[in-house]
Amino acid sequence: MRGENIKAIVYLPLDPDKAKQNNLPVKLPVLAEDLPRIVEEDRIPLDVVLRGLEAQYEVSKDEYYRSYYVFFLYEKFKELLREQRFDEAEKILEKAREVQYDYRYHFYRGLLLKHRGNLGEAEVEMRIATSMKEDFAPAYFELANILKEKGEIEDSLLFYEKAHETNRDFLLPLLKKGDLLLEEGRFEEALEEYKRILEKDPNFTEVYERLGVIYNQLQRFKEAEKFFRKALEAERKDHVEFNLSYTLIKLGRLFEALGILKRLYEKTPDDPMLANEYGLLLKTLGLYEEALEVFEEAYSRHRDEEIVKYNYATILLHFDREKAISVLSEITGELKERAEHMIALAESKVKIPTFEEFEWLRDYFDEEGVIDVVSLAEDLASSNEEVQKRIDALREGQFPFYDTTIDTSEMIETMMGIIFESPDIFKMEENVVKFTSAFFGSSIMIASSLVLVRIVQHLLVFKDLLMDDLLREIVAETQDINWRFALRIARFRHADKFDFEKLSDLVVALLQSLEQGVPVADDDRLKYVMEKLRIKEG
Repeated sequence: MRGENIKAIVYLPLDPDKAKQNNLPVKLPVLAEDLPRIVEEDRIPLDVVLRGLEAQYEVSKDEYYRSYYVFFLYEKFKELLREQRFDEAEKILEKAREVQYDYRYHFYRGLLLKHRGNLGEAEVEMRIATSMKEDFAPAYFELANILKEKGEIEDSLLFYEKAHETNRDFLLPLLKKGDLLLEEGRFEEALEEYKRILEKDPNFTEVYERLGVIYNQLQRFKEAEKFFRKALEAERKDHVEFNLSYTLIKLGRLFEALGILKRLYEKTPDDPMLANEYGLLLKTLGLYEEALEVFEEAYSRHRDEEIVKYNYATILLHFDREKAISVLSEITGELKERAEHMIALAESKVKIPTFEEFEWLRDYFDEEGVIDVVSLAEDLASSNEEVQKRIDALREGQFPFYDTTIDTSEMIETMMGIIFESPDIFKMEENVVKFTSAFFGSSIMIASSLVLVRIVQHLLVFKDLLMDDLLREIVAETQDINWRFALRIARFRHADKFDFEKLSDLVVALLQSLEQGVPVADDDRLKYVMEKLRIKEG
């Protein structure tokens, strides 16, 4: 009978403010059969709203309720689209068109086609939408997204700008425009787009992280740090902290970066990239045992990650050479050549010269040939207050885990002694870095001492200094310890003023002197190091 198809409609009175906030009519039609569900869930589900409005529209084609009905049809469409239920979404879309045809139909059809991968047809629909309603910013925005996916970069940038011009308060297009420029490596242009957003809304926190990334790319690390910290003030995000650690390393604040990476690693130890960076920084700071633990765990979890395998093997060379060579021999791809070089070094028969003046240091090495920095601190003192403070901490059995900017050549004789008293070329690096990290805590000291070690290693292994090969190696290494010092090393031939109280200046002058064959300055420390580097075969 006809009466069986009649649906009872109840009109729920809504608070006008809440109705306006949720784009609902102040008298909401709902089916009587849905009332228990509303009471049970203590809310009005989308399907309930849509069923009620549909029933109302069937009873009366009232314009007031029709507008709400169409709006919620499109809300249902968006829900289905998010759930990737495309066929059902298309049915709702066509129903919306039957009720009221306008620009929205083409806009949402464009979205559906985009999700289905039909970018060409999606573009056509968005262009129809913009022609039907020229001030509809979301259509220009989605058209830009489609063009980006099609690889039409310049047109995409134009339509992001058009979307913002259409609605000056709509800042998302500027963000996406900046992101696209960033992806394309157009950093200065991206920077300008992000700045436009902050001029309009200083609290648009998503921009801060991106500015940090760009300033990192532009090697403006102090500015990068500022914006990463702003991003973290708004919300703690692991990947932002990771990016900040990179910035701090470039700024030479290694211990501060280590603290961040340690927290992140303890939180997600299964992340191979994080483990790799954490392990490398531990090694840089002379904490070889701790680095080995990190890389052993990472290697056990990620044997297929070549970079993890390589770095695990290189740290293992300091503890178990035979096993390290075995791991290095498994490496393929881009790292194969480097792995083979490390194997050649490990298998080389290098005899380290001995000097009577350094024999006193032998008491400070353990049976494995590793320097004991705590015992050494008991018998050394410094005229530099900052260095002496660290020595005092070591004497009390406390490793000073903080950064300094110390740059001194005061203990160059001790450093040279540690180099030549080490049992092999790998322990040589380990011992010097341990000593420098503990006594000075300065990235420029660590980088400078590492360059000194590499010079000695090259002379011992190759019996000569292959300057271009050495330069490539030490610039690549030191840029992740102290970026500014790495730049100085890259330009060492142009240096003409030296303060030999600083180890960094002494090392730069040493490179010049070794290339020219004579000391470039009349300085006793430079001459002393030059004399010790007259290494002869056998």
